Amino acid sequence: MFLQREVGLLLTLFLCGCTSLSANTPSFKNSIFGTEETLSQRTYNAKWWEDLNDPAINALVSKSFTANPTLEQALAQLDEAKAQLGIAKSEYFPTVGATGSVTQNYDGNAETGKRSFTTAIGPSLSWEIDLFGRIRNSNDAAKSRLNARTADAQNARVVLASNVAKTVTDLRACYHSSLALETDTTSRKETLNLLSKKVGAGFSSKTEEDSARRDLALSSITLALQNERCENNVNALIALSGTDRVTIQNLIKRPEREDIRLTIAEPPEFPANIEAISLRNYPSVSAAEFEADAAWADIGVAKAERLPKLDIAALLTGQWIRAAGTTIDFASWSLGSTVSATLFDGGRDAANIDASEARYRKAVAVLQGALRTAVQEAQDALASQQSANQRHESAVIAVEAGQSSLSANEALWKNGSISLLELEDSRRQLSTAQLELITAKRDRAVAWIMLHRVLGVPIQKQGQIDEKN
Repeated sequence: MFLQREVGLLLTLFLCGCTSLSANTPSFKNSIFGTEETLSQRTYNAKWWEDLNDPAINALVSKSFTANPTLEQALAQLDEAKAQLGIAKSEYFPTVGATGSVTQNYDGNAETGKRSFTTAIGPSLSWEIDLFGRIRNSNDAAKSRLNARTADAQNARVVLASNVAKTVTDLRACYHSSLALETDTTSRKETLNLLSKKVGAGFSSKTEEDSARRDLALSSITLALQNERCENNVNALIALSGTDRVTIQNLIKRPEREDIRLTIAEPPEFPANIEAISLRNYPSVSAAEFEADAAWADIGVAKAERLPKLDIAALLTGQWIRAAGTTIDFASWSLGSTVSATLFDGGRDAANIDASEARYRKAVAVLQGALRTAVQEAQDALASQQSANQRHESAVIAVEAGQSSLSANEALWKNGSISLLELEDSRRQLSTAQLELITAKRDRAVAWIMLHRVLGVPIQKQGQIDEKN
Protein backbone atom coordinates (compact mmCIF):
# COMPACT_ATOMS: atom_id res chain seq x y z
CA MET A 1 0.00 0.00 0.00
CA PHE A 2 1.24 3.45 -0.83
CA LEU A 3 0.66 4.54 2.76
CA GLN A 4 3.44 2.22 3.91
CA ARG A 5 5.77 3.83 1.42
CA GLU A 6 4.65 7.21 2.75
CA VAL A 7 5.57 6.15 6.27
CA GLY A 8 8.96 4.97 5.11
CA LEU A 9 9.72 8.17 3.26
CA LEU A 10 8.60 10.27 6.23
CA LEU A 11 10.83 8.34 8.61
CA THR A 12 13.74 8.64 6.21
CA LEU A 13 13.13 12.38 5.90
CA PHE A 14 12.98 12.90 9.65
CA LEU A 15 15.96 10.73 10.48
CA CYS A 16 18.36 11.36 7.62
CA GLY A 17 20.12 14.14 9.52
CA CYS A 18 20.09 12.43 12.89
CA THR A 19 23.50 10.81 13.22
CA SER A 20 22.79 9.72 16.77
CA LEU A 21 20.12 7.38 15.44
CA SER A 22 22.04 6.04 12.48
CA ALA A 23 24.86 7.19 10.28
CA ASN A 24 23.69 5.25 7.23
CA THR A 25 20.58 6.87 5.75
CA PRO A 26 20.05 4.34 2.88
CA SER A 27 19.68 1.57 5.46
CA PHE A 28 16.36 3.11 6.46
CA LYS A 29 14.80 2.39 3.04
CA ASN A 30 16.36 -1.03 2.94
CA SER A 31 14.97 -1.80 6.37
CA ILE A 32 11.47 -0.61 5.52
CA PHE A 33 11.12 -2.02 2.04
CA GLY A 34 13.61 -4.86 2.00
CA THR A 35 12.96 -7.00 5.08
CA GLU A 36 10.43 -7.58 7.84
CA GLU A 37 13.09 -8.14 10.50
CA THR A 38 13.50 -5.15 12.80
CA LEU A 39 16.11 -4.08 15.30
CA SER A 40 13.55 -4.56 18.05
CA GLN A 41 12.99 -8.17 17.02
CA ARG A 42 16.74 -8.78 17.21
CA THR A 43 17.46 -7.06 20.53
CA TYR A 44 14.18 -6.28 22.23
CA ASN A 45 13.05 -8.24 25.26
CA ALA A 46 9.27 -8.16 25.71
CA LYS A 47 9.84 -7.96 29.47
CA TRP A 48 12.63 -5.43 29.11
CA TRP A 49 12.19 -4.06 32.65
CA GLU A 50 13.54 -7.35 34.03
CA ASP A 51 16.93 -6.42 32.56
CA LEU A 52 17.20 -3.76 35.29
CA ASN A 53 17.44 -6.59 37.89
CA ASP A 54 15.25 -4.69 40.33
CA PRO A 55 12.84 -7.02 42.21
CA ALA A 56 10.59 -4.10 43.12
CA ILE A 57 10.14 -3.11 39.47
CA ASN A 58 9.37 -6.70 38.47
CA ALA A 59 6.81 -7.17 41.24
CA LEU A 60 5.03 -3.83 40.76
CA VAL A 61 4.88 -4.12 36.96
CA SER A 62 3.24 -7.55 37.34
CA LYS A 63 0.73 -6.14 39.82
CA SER A 64 -0.06 -3.18 37.57
CA PHE A 65 -0.81 -5.53 34.66
CA THR A 66 -3.25 -7.44 36.85
CA ALA A 67 -5.55 -4.51 37.53
CA ASN A 68 -5.07 -1.04 36.11
CA PRO A 69 -7.97 1.15 34.91
CA THR A 70 -6.09 2.53 31.89
CA LEU A 71 -5.06 -0.93 30.75
CA GLU A 72 -8.60 -2.26 31.32
CA GLN A 73 -10.00 0.51 29.09
CA ALA A 74 -7.53 -0.34 26.33
CA LEU A 75 -8.40 -4.04 26.54
CA ALA A 76 -12.13 -3.26 26.45
CA GLN A 77 -11.61 -1.18 23.29
CA LEU A 78 -9.63 -4.06 21.82
CA ASP A 79 -12.49 -6.49 22.51
CA GLU A 80 -14.94 -4.05 20.92
CA ALA A 81 -12.75 -3.81 17.79
CA LYS A 82 -12.64 -7.62 17.58
CA ALA A 83 -16.44 -7.70 17.71
CA GLN A 84 -16.68 -5.03 15.00
CA LEU A 85 -14.40 -7.11 12.78
CA GLY A 86 -16.70 -10.10 13.33
CA ILE A 87 -19.66 -7.98 12.25
CA ALA A 88 -17.81 -6.85 9.11
CA LYS A 89 -16.81 -10.43 8.23
CA SER A 90 -20.40 -11.62 8.51
CA GLU A 91 -21.32 -9.53 5.44
CA TYR A 92 -19.31 -11.92 3.26
CA PHE A 93 -21.86 -14.66 3.97
CA PRO A 94 -25.54 -15.00 3.10
CA THR A 95 -28.20 -14.31 5.65
CA VAL A 96 -30.40 -17.36 6.24
CA GLY A 97 -33.76 -17.01 7.92
CA ALA A 98 -36.88 -19.03 8.45
CA THR A 99 -40.54 -18.19 7.85
CA GLY A 100 -43.62 -19.92 9.12
CA SER A 101 -47.37 -19.26 9.10
CA VAL A 102 -50.69 -20.91 9.95
CA THR A 103 -53.89 -19.67 8.29
CA GLN A 104 -57.45 -20.68 9.13
CA ASN A 105 -60.00 -20.23 6.35
CA TYR A 106 -63.82 -20.16 6.85
CA ASP A 107 -66.21 -20.16 3.90
CA GLY A 108 -68.80 -17.97 5.62
CA ASN A 109 -71.73 -20.36 5.12
CA ALA A 110 -73.70 -20.62 8.35
CA GLU A 111 -75.18 -24.00 7.44
CA THR A 112 -72.13 -25.87 6.24
CA GLY A 113 -69.53 -23.96 8.26
CA LYS A 114 -66.55 -25.48 6.37
CA ARG A 115 -63.09 -24.66 7.69
CA SER A 116 -59.61 -25.28 6.27
CA PHE A 117 -56.10 -24.76 7.57
CA THR A 118 -53.01 -23.75 5.58
CA THR A 119 -49.55 -24.20 7.13
CA ALA A 120 -46.34 -22.94 5.49
CA ILE A 121 -42.73 -23.13 6.72
CA GLY A 122 -39.38 -22.82 5.00
CA PRO A 123 -35.94 -21.18 4.90
CA SER A 124 -35.08 -17.89 3.18
CA LEU A 125 -31.73 -16.61 1.97
CA SER A 126 -30.41 -13.19 1.01
CA TRP A 127 -26.89 -12.44 -0.13
CA GLU A 128 -25.23 -9.25 -1.33
CA ILE A 129 -22.67 -9.81 -4.09
CA ASP A 130 -19.66 -7.59 -3.44
CA LEU A 131 -19.42 -6.15 -6.95
CA PHE A 132 -17.51 -2.97 -6.13
CA GLY A 133 -15.63 -3.85 -2.95
CA ARG A 134 -17.90 -2.33 -0.31
CA ILE A 135 -17.74 -5.40 1.93
CA ARG A 136 -14.04 -5.97 1.25
CA ASN A 137 -13.19 -2.37 2.15
CA SER A 138 -15.39 -2.57 5.25
CA ASN A 139 -13.42 -5.62 6.37
CA ASP A 140 -10.11 -3.91 5.61
CA ALA A 141 -11.19 -0.93 7.70
CA ALA A 142 -12.27 -3.17 10.58
CA LYS A 143 -8.99 -5.12 10.47
CA SER A 144 -6.97 -1.91 10.50
CA ARG A 145 -8.94 -0.56 13.44
CA LEU A 146 -8.43 -3.83 15.30
CA ASN A 147 -4.70 -3.49 14.62
CA ALA A 148 -4.87 0.09 15.89
CA ARG A 149 -6.59 -1.00 19.09
CA THR A 150 -4.00 -3.77 19.46
CA ALA A 151 -1.32 -1.09 19.22
CA ASP A 152 -3.21 1.02 21.76
CA ALA A 153 -3.36 -1.91 24.17
CA GLN A 154 0.36 -2.53 23.67
CA ASN A 155 1.00 1.17 24.20
CA ALA A 156 -0.93 1.01 27.47
CA ARG A 157 1.27 -1.88 28.61
CA VAL A 158 4.51 -0.20 27.56
CA VAL A 159 3.56 3.14 29.12
CA LEU A 160 2.39 1.45 32.31
CA ALA A 161 5.58 -0.63 32.63
CA SER A 162 7.78 2.39 31.90
CA ASN A 163 5.90 4.56 34.40
CA VAL A 164 6.29 1.93 37.12
CA ALA A 165 9.98 1.38 36.33
CA LYS A 166 10.66 5.12 36.23
CA THR A 167 8.78 5.80 39.46
CA VAL A 168 10.58 3.01 41.32
CA THR A 169 13.88 4.46 40.05
CA ASP A 170 12.80 7.95 41.10
CA LEU A 171 11.85 6.69 44.56
CA ARG A 172 15.18 4.92 45.09
CA ALA A 173 17.03 8.04 43.95
CA CYS A 174 14.81 10.18 46.16
CA TYR A 175 15.57 8.09 49.25
CA HIS A 176 19.31 8.33 48.64
CA SER A 177 19.10 12.06 47.98
CA SER A 178 17.23 12.49 51.25
CA LEU A 179 20.00 10.60 53.01
CA ALA A 180 22.65 12.90 51.50
CA LEU A 181 20.59 15.97 52.41
CA GLU A 182 20.19 14.73 55.97
CA THR A 183 23.96 14.50 56.22
CA ASP A 184 24.23 18.03 54.84
CA THR A 185 21.65 19.35 57.32
CA THR A 186 23.36 17.64 60.27
CA SER A 187 26.68 19.15 59.22
CA ARG A 188 25.14 22.63 59.09
CA LYS A 189 23.71 22.16 62.57
CA GLU A 190 27.20 21.32 63.87
CA THR A 191 28.59 24.40 62.11
CA LEU A 192 25.89 26.64 63.62
CA ASN A 193 26.48 25.29 67.13
CA LEU A 194 30.21 25.93 66.83
CA LEU A 195 29.72 29.46 65.48
CA SER A 196 27.25 30.25 68.26
CA LYS A 197 29.88 29.29 70.82
CA LYS A 198 32.53 31.35 69.01
CA VAL A 199 30.23 34.36 68.89
CA GLY A 200 29.59 33.99 72.63
CA ALA A 201 33.31 33.88 73.22
CA GLY A 202 33.90 36.85 70.95
CA PHE A 203 35.88 34.94 68.33
CA SER A 204 33.30 35.26 65.50
CA SER A 205 30.91 37.92 64.32
CA LYS A 206 27.15 37.72 64.58
CA THR A 207 27.00 37.96 60.77
CA GLU A 208 28.72 34.59 60.40
CA GLU A 209 26.26 33.01 62.81
CA ASP A 210 23.29 34.50 60.93
CA SER A 211 24.65 33.20 57.62
CA ALA A 212 25.02 29.70 59.10
CA ARG A 213 21.47 29.86 60.52
CA ARG A 214 20.16 30.91 57.09
CA ASP A 215 22.00 28.05 55.36
CA LEU A 216 20.64 25.56 57.88
CA ALA A 217 17.08 26.81 57.33
CA LEU A 218 17.41 26.54 53.55
CA SER A 219 18.90 23.07 53.86
CA SER A 220 15.98 22.01 56.08
CA ILE A 221 13.51 23.32 53.48
CA THR A 222 15.27 21.37 50.75
CA LEU A 223 15.18 18.21 52.84
CA ALA A 224 11.45 18.64 53.59
CA LEU A 225 10.67 19.09 49.89
CA GLN A 226 12.77 16.02 49.06
CA ASN A 227 10.86 13.90 51.57
CA GLU A 228 7.60 15.16 50.05
CA ARG A 229 8.79 14.02 46.61
CA CYS A 230 9.51 10.58 48.05
CA GLU A 231 5.96 10.36 49.44
CA ASN A 232 4.57 11.49 46.09
CA ASN A 233 6.49 8.67 44.38
CA VAL A 234 5.03 6.15 46.83
CA ASN A 235 1.55 7.52 46.14
CA ALA A 236 2.15 7.24 42.40
CA LEU A 237 3.17 3.60 42.75
CA ILE A 238 0.03 2.89 44.78
CA ALA A 239 -2.09 4.37 42.00
CA LEU A 240 -0.18 2.60 39.20
CA SER A 241 -0.06 -0.87 40.73
CA GLY A 242 -2.98 -0.95 43.15
CA THR A 243 -0.54 -2.09 45.85
CA ASP A 244 -0.82 -0.92 49.45
CA ARG A 245 1.72 1.46 51.00
CA VAL A 246 3.23 -1.07 53.40
CA THR A 247 4.00 -3.54 50.60
CA ILE A 248 5.65 -0.84 48.52
CA GLN A 249 7.73 0.36 51.46
CA ASN A 250 8.84 -3.22 52.14
CA LEU A 251 9.83 -3.65 48.47
CA ILE A 252 11.69 -0.33 48.37
CA LYS A 253 13.28 0.30 51.74
CA ARG A 254 14.66 3.66 52.75
CA PRO A 255 18.46 3.27 53.17
CA GLU A 256 20.06 3.72 56.56
CA ARG A 257 22.47 6.56 57.30
CA GLU A 258 25.45 4.22 57.42
CA ASP A 259 24.44 2.56 54.10
CA ILE A 260 25.21 5.08 51.40
CA ARG A 261 25.60 2.30 48.82
CA LEU A 262 23.42 3.22 45.85
CA THR A 263 20.71 0.70 44.93
CA ILE A 264 19.59 2.46 41.76
CA ALA A 265 19.33 0.01 38.85
CA GLU A 266 22.28 -0.28 36.48
CA PRO A 267 20.84 -0.49 32.95
CA PRO A 268 22.56 -2.72 30.38
CA GLU A 269 24.12 -1.26 27.28
CA PHE A 270 21.69 -0.11 24.61
CA PRO A 271 22.46 -0.30 20.85
CA ALA A 272 23.85 2.99 19.61
CA ASN A 273 21.99 2.89 16.28
CA ILE A 274 18.22 2.80 16.03
CA GLU A 275 16.90 2.10 12.55
CA ALA A 276 13.85 3.94 11.27
CA ILE A 277 11.80 0.76 11.09
CA SER A 278 12.23 0.32 14.84
CA LEU A 279 10.40 3.59 15.42
CA ARG A 280 7.47 2.15 13.47
CA ASN A 281 7.10 -0.23 16.41
CA TYR A 282 6.42 2.80 18.61
CA PRO A 283 2.82 1.97 19.60
CA SER A 284 1.39 5.42 18.88
CA VAL A 285 3.01 5.37 15.42
CA SER A 286 1.61 1.90 14.74
CA ALA A 287 -1.85 2.93 15.91
CA ALA A 288 -1.77 6.08 13.76
CA GLU A 289 -0.63 4.10 10.72
CA PHE A 290 -3.43 1.55 11.16
CA GLU A 291 -5.98 4.33 11.61
CA ALA A 292 -4.80 5.89 8.35
CA ASP A 293 -5.19 2.49 6.65
CA ALA A 294 -8.73 2.25 8.01
CA ALA A 295 -9.56 5.77 6.82
CA TRP A 296 -8.27 4.88 3.34
CA ALA A 297 -10.52 1.78 3.27
CA ASP A 298 -13.46 3.92 4.39
CA ILE A 299 -13.05 5.97 1.20
CA GLY A 300 -13.54 2.76 -0.81
CA VAL A 301 -16.68 1.99 1.20
CA ALA A 302 -18.09 5.47 0.59
CA LYS A 303 -17.41 5.22 -3.16
CA ALA A 304 -18.98 1.76 -3.38
CA GLU A 305 -22.13 3.07 -1.72
CA ARG A 306 -22.76 5.23 -4.80
CA LEU A 307 -22.65 2.25 -7.16
CA PRO A 308 -25.40 -0.33 -7.88
CA LYS A 309 -25.90 -3.24 -5.48
CA LEU A 310 -26.66 -6.81 -6.55
CA ASP A 311 -28.63 -8.92 -4.07
CA ILE A 312 -29.55 -12.59 -4.49
CA ALA A 313 -32.64 -13.83 -2.68
CA ALA A 314 -33.97 -17.39 -2.42
CA LEU A 315 -37.03 -18.87 -0.72
CA LEU A 316 -38.03 -22.51 -0.22
CA THR A 317 -41.51 -23.03 1.17
CA GLY A 318 -43.28 -26.22 2.24
CA GLN A 319 -47.05 -25.89 2.52
CA TRP A 320 -49.69 -28.11 4.08
CA ILE A 321 -53.43 -27.56 3.40
CA ARG A 322 -55.95 -29.45 5.49
CA ALA A 323 -59.62 -29.31 4.48
CA ALA A 324 -62.48 -31.72 5.02
CA GLY A 325 -60.19 -34.22 6.69
CA THR A 326 -57.78 -34.28 3.76
CA THR A 327 -54.19 -32.98 3.85
CA ILE A 328 -52.39 -31.77 0.75
CA ASP A 329 -48.73 -30.85 0.86
CA PHE A 330 -46.44 -29.32 -1.73
CA ALA A 331 -43.26 -27.30 -1.92
CA SER A 332 -42.42 -24.16 -3.83
CA TRP A 333 -39.19 -22.26 -4.32
CA SER A 334 -38.03 -19.00 -5.76
CA LEU A 335 -34.65 -17.62 -6.70
CA GLY A 336 -33.93 -14.16 -8.02
CA SER A 337 -31.58 -11.23 -8.04
CA THR A 338 -32.18 -7.56 -7.50
CA VAL A 339 -30.09 -4.64 -8.70
CA SER A 340 -30.64 -1.42 -6.80
CA ALA A 341 -29.09 1.97 -7.33
CA THR A 342 -29.68 5.51 -6.10
CA LEU A 343 -30.58 7.95 -8.84
CA PHE A 344 -30.80 11.09 -6.73
CA ASP A 345 -29.90 11.65 -3.09
CA GLY A 346 -29.38 15.38 -2.92
CA GLY A 347 -25.59 15.01 -2.83
CA ARG A 348 -25.50 12.83 0.30
CA ASP A 349 -23.23 10.10 -1.11
CA ALA A 350 -20.86 12.67 -2.64
CA ALA A 351 -20.66 14.44 0.70
CA ASN A 352 -19.90 11.10 2.42
CA ILE A 353 -16.96 10.61 0.05
CA ASP A 354 -15.70 14.12 0.76
CA ALA A 355 -16.01 13.49 4.51
CA SER A 356 -14.14 10.17 4.31
CA GLU A 357 -11.35 11.77 2.27
CA ALA A 358 -11.09 14.56 4.86
CA ARG A 359 -10.87 11.97 7.64
CA TYR A 360 -8.08 10.24 5.73
CA ARG A 361 -6.11 13.48 5.40
CA LYS A 362 -6.59 14.05 9.13
CA ALA A 363 -5.37 10.51 9.86
CA VAL A 364 -2.25 11.06 7.74
CA ALA A 365 -1.57 14.32 9.59
CA VAL A 366 -1.91 12.49 12.92
CA LEU A 367 0.54 9.86 11.63
CA GLN A 368 3.03 12.54 10.64
CA GLY A 369 2.76 14.07 14.10
CA ALA A 370 3.25 10.67 15.74
CA LEU A 371 6.36 10.06 13.65
CA ARG A 372 7.86 13.39 14.58
CA THR A 373 7.10 12.82 18.25
CA ALA A 374 8.68 9.36 18.12
CA VAL A 375 11.84 10.71 16.55
CA GLN A 376 12.03 13.58 19.05
CA GLU A 377 11.52 11.29 22.04
CA ALA A 378 14.13 8.84 20.74
CA GLN A 379 16.61 11.68 20.23
CA ASP A 380 15.85 13.14 23.67
CA ALA A 381 16.32 9.74 25.33
CA LEU A 382 19.61 9.16 23.53
CA ALA A 383 20.84 12.65 24.43
CA SER A 384 19.82 12.13 28.04
CA GLN A 385 21.57 8.77 28.12
CA GLN A 386 24.77 10.25 26.70
CA SER A 387 24.67 13.17 29.14
CA ALA A 388 23.97 10.88 32.11
CA ASN A 389 26.87 8.60 31.17
CA GLN A 390 29.27 11.54 31.02
CA ARG A 391 27.97 13.03 34.28
CA HIS A 392 28.14 9.63 35.95
CA GLU A 393 31.84 9.27 35.18
CA SER A 394 32.58 12.74 36.53
CA ALA A 395 30.38 12.24 39.60
CA VAL A 396 32.15 9.00 40.50
CA ILE A 397 35.46 10.85 40.41
CA ALA A 398 34.02 13.70 42.51
CA VAL A 399 32.64 11.30 45.15
CA GLU A 400 35.92 9.40 45.39
CA ALA A 401 37.85 12.64 45.72
CA GLY A 402 35.38 14.04 48.24
CA GLN A 403 35.53 10.89 50.35
CA SER A 404 39.31 10.96 50.31
CA SER A 405 39.33 14.65 51.26
CA LEU A 406 36.89 14.08 54.15
CA SER A 407 38.93 11.17 55.50
CA ALA A 408 42.10 13.27 55.39
CA ASN A 409 40.40 16.25 57.07
CA GLU A 410 38.97 14.05 59.82
CA ALA A 411 42.52 12.91 60.64
CA LEU A 412 43.75 16.52 60.57
CA TRP A 413 40.88 17.69 62.82
CA LYS A 414 41.64 14.98 65.37
CA ASN A 415 45.23 16.24 65.42
CA GLY A 416 44.04 19.82 65.82
CA SER A 417 45.46 20.92 62.46
CA ILE A 418 42.12 22.19 61.08
CA SER A 419 38.94 23.56 62.63
CA LEU A 420 35.57 21.87 62.84
CA LEU A 421 34.27 24.42 60.34
CA GLU A 422 36.74 23.17 57.73
CA LEU A 423 35.87 19.55 58.50
CA GLU A 424 32.12 20.15 58.11
CA ASP A 425 32.72 22.08 54.91
CA SER A 426 34.46 19.05 53.39
CA ARG A 427 31.56 16.85 54.60
CA ARG A 428 29.05 19.06 52.78
CA GLN A 429 31.15 19.00 49.62
CA LEU A 430 31.01 15.21 49.70
CA SER A 431 27.20 15.33 50.11
CA THR A 432 26.99 17.59 47.06
CA ALA A 433 29.07 15.16 45.01
CA GLN A 434 26.90 12.27 46.20
CA LEU A 435 23.76 14.12 45.10
CA GLU A 436 25.26 14.57 41.63
CA LEU A 437 26.10 10.88 41.44
CA ILE A 438 22.58 9.89 42.51
CA THR A 439 21.07 12.18 39.87
CA ALA A 440 23.36 10.83 37.14
CA LYS A 441 22.57 7.20 38.02
CA ARG A 442 18.85 7.96 38.09
CA ASP A 443 18.99 9.83 34.75
CA ARG A 444 20.93 7.01 33.11
CA ALA A 445 18.35 4.40 34.17
CA VAL A 446 15.40 6.62 33.19
CA ALA A 447 16.90 7.31 29.74
CA TRP A 448 17.20 3.55 29.19
CA ILE A 449 13.56 3.11 30.25
CA MET A 450 12.42 5.88 27.90
CA LEU A 451 14.27 4.32 24.96
CA HIS A 452 12.33 1.10 25.46
CA ARG A 453 9.14 3.10 25.77
CA VAL A 454 9.83 4.75 22.42
CA LEU A 455 10.66 1.51 20.64
CA GLY A 456 7.67 -0.39 21.99
CA VAL A 457 7.46 -3.97 20.69
CA PRO A 458 6.83 -5.44 17.25
CA ILE A 459 3.06 -5.61 16.77
CA GLN A 460 1.66 -8.46 14.66
CA LYS A 461 -1.11 -7.31 12.37
CA GLN A 462 -4.50 -8.95 12.50
CA GLY A 463 -4.23 -9.81 8.82
CA GLN A 464 -1.05 -11.78 9.48
CA ILE A 465 -2.78 -13.64 12.29
CA ASP A 466 -5.67 -14.55 10.00
CA GLU A 467 -3.35 -15.85 7.30
CA LYS A 468 -1.63 -18.17 9.81
CA ASN A 469 -4.96 -19.49 11.02
